[in-house]
Amino acid sequence: AVQVEPGATDGPNSFVITQSVMQRVSAGKELVFAIRARDAFGNECIKGGHEFRARSVGQKDVVDGTVWDNDDGTYKVTMVPRTSGPFTVEMTSTPAVRRKFTGNKEAQWYPLKGVDPSNVHAHSNPFTVSVDSSGTAPSVCAASGRALEQATAGIPAVFMIQSKDEFGNMRDVGKDSYQLILLGDDGSPTVDGGPFDYPPKPNAPGFSFGLNDNGNGKYKATYTVEKSGNYKLQVSCAGAEIAGSPFSVIVSPGKTVGACCVANGDGLNQTVAGLPSSFVVQCNDNFGNNKMVGGDRFSIVLTLKSPADEPEGGEEDAEPTILQGTATDNNDGTFHCQYSAFRSGLYDMHISTGEQQIEGSPFTLICNAGAISPSKCTVLGDAISSVTTKERSFFTIESRDNYGNRLKYGSSGFLTKLTGPSAEKTIMQDNQDGTYSVEFSVSVSGVFQLGITLGRSPVAFSPYNVQSTKEGQAPHQVNSLNSGVPMSYGSKLAPVKPIQSSLAKSPVNVNNSQNMQTMLKQARGDRPSIADRPTSSSMSRSKVASPTIKSGMRSTSSGRRL
Repeated sequence: AVQVEPGATDGPNSFVITQSVMQRVSAGKELVFAIRARDAFGNECIKGGHEFRARSVGQKDVVDGTVWDNDDGTYKVTMVPRTSGPFTVEMTSTPAVRRKFTGNKEAQWYPLKGVDPSNVHAHSNPFTVSVDSSGTAPSVCAASGRALEQATAGIPAVFMIQSKDEFGNMRDVGKDSYQLILLGDDGSPTVDGGPFDYPPKPNAPGFSFGLNDNGNGKYKATYTVEKSGNYKLQVSCAGAEIAGSPFSVIVSPGKTVGACCVANGDGLNQTVAGLPSSFVVQCNDNFGNNKMVGGDRFSIVLTLKSPADEPEGGEEDAEPTILQGTATDNNDGTFHCQYSAFRSGLYDMHISTGEQQIEGSPFTLICNAGAISPSKCTVLGDAISSVTTKERSFFTIESRDNYGNRLKYGSSGFLTKLTGPSAEKTIMQDNQDGTYSVEFSVSVSGVFQLGITLGRSPVAFSPYNVQSTKEGQAPHQVNSLNSGVPMSYGSKLAPVKPIQSSLAKSPVNVNNSQNMQTMLKQARGDRPSIADRPTSSSMSRSKVASPTIKSGMRSTSSGRRL
C-alpha cells in the first residue's frame, strides 16, 4: 500500500471551522475560532507552517487577530473586539503555488474559499458575530439634560443617564445601581437621594428624587428642590461618580405667588397728610424664595374706612376716599411702592398682584394730620362777629394742617389780641386736643378788631371785626364789617368749648410759640385736600353758655395770661 500524504497547504482552499466560532462575545473579551488547512485538492493537511491572517472588516477601528499554529493542520485565531454590535471577520492566506506574472515578489493574500464539510450551507469566510457591551463603567456613563444646569424651585427637574461600558459602548440592559446626591454650593451635604436599586431612602424636607429604569441601559432621573440657590448634583453608580459629576445646578425661584410676597417699610402703617410715603414689596414664589427678576404688576389701593373728623368745609369738600398708589419695578424682584393721602383717619391699604393680595394685606394705615397751617385753622363761635357789652364772650380756635385736617394735640402757640374803643383783654385755654378756648369781655360799645395769629401768620380771615352793643340794642350788620367772613363761619365742626375752672390753676401763656418740627414729629397722618374757604351753607351759628372763671385768673390787655 502506498501512503499518499496531503500536498502543500493551499490557503484559499482552507476553511474556518464553523463549530468553533463563538456566536456572541462581550466587548473586551477574546473571540476564538479555528482554521482547518487543506491542500489544492481539498485534502486536510496534517502539518502546520502556513500563514493565515485574521482582520475585522466594515468597522471604524480595524482589529487584527492573532493566529496560533497547532502544527497539526489546524490554527487557533484570537481577536478582541471593543465595539458592540455586529463584528465581521475575514480570513486571508497565500496559495500553495505563487501565481505567475503578477510582477509582485511579495506573497499575495486571498480570502479563504473553502467550505466546512460539517456545515456546507454556512459561509465560513467572512463571518459575523455579535459583540455585546461589557459591564457598566461609571466613569464612562453619561448624563444629559437641562436639569444638569438649571432647575426651577418646586418643579421636577428631569435628566437622562446612559450606562456605558469601559469602551464607551452603550449598555442595553438595566439594573444598574445609581445614586443622586445634592450638595450645597460649598460642597456641604444637603440630601442623599439613593441608591435606587433598593427602596429609596426617605427624602429630606424640601427635596425629592426619582429614578426610572427603562431596562435598556437608559435611566430617567428626577429631583425636586424647593429652596432656590446654587447646588452641586452628584451622580454615581455603584459608589463611583459618572462622567462630569458633580454638576453645577442653579435652582431659580418659581412663579410669583401673591400670598407669599412680603412688604416692608414705614409707609405700611403710618403716614402724614400730604407727604409721599413708600414701602418695598419683595416678590416671592410659593416656597418663599426671593425673585431676582421683574415683570410682575402690583396694585395699591387705599380706602378710608374711618375719617378722623370732617374736613374743613364739610363732607361735600372731601376728596374721594379711594386712592391709588404706584408700584415701580426695580427689575430685581422688588417693587418701590409710593402713595400720598390727604385726609386723616384710618385706611385699609390693599396690595395685590393679579387677583391675590400679598401677605398681611389689607394693612391698617394711620394717616395723621400734618404740620399746622395758620391759614387753614378755623375759628368757631358768634363772638368773632358780635358781642354784648360787659358780658363774657367765647370762641374756639381749631388747629388744622394745610389740607384742613384737625390736629389732635395742643401747644401750638396762638396769640389773640383785641383792639378798639377800649383796651380789653383775652384769656386762652389750651384744651390739649388741637382746640383752644378763648374768653373776653368788652366794657364799651363799638367795633373792635380781633386778631388771631400763629407766629407771624394770621389764621383764616383774621383779623375779625367784632361789634359790641349794649344789652337789648340791635347790632349792626356784622358781615359788612368782617370783609366777607361768613356769618356762621366755623360753627358746624365742633361746639365752642368753655374755659374750664382749672384754667386759673394752670394758665397757658399764649405768647409761647412752639417748635414746628416737634409738631410734625407728633403728627403722622394723611388726608384728601380741602377747599380753602368754607361756604356759608355748610355751617351754622351756635350759642355757648358762659362758664364761671375763678377770680384767680389774671390777664393783660394784649391777651397774654399771667
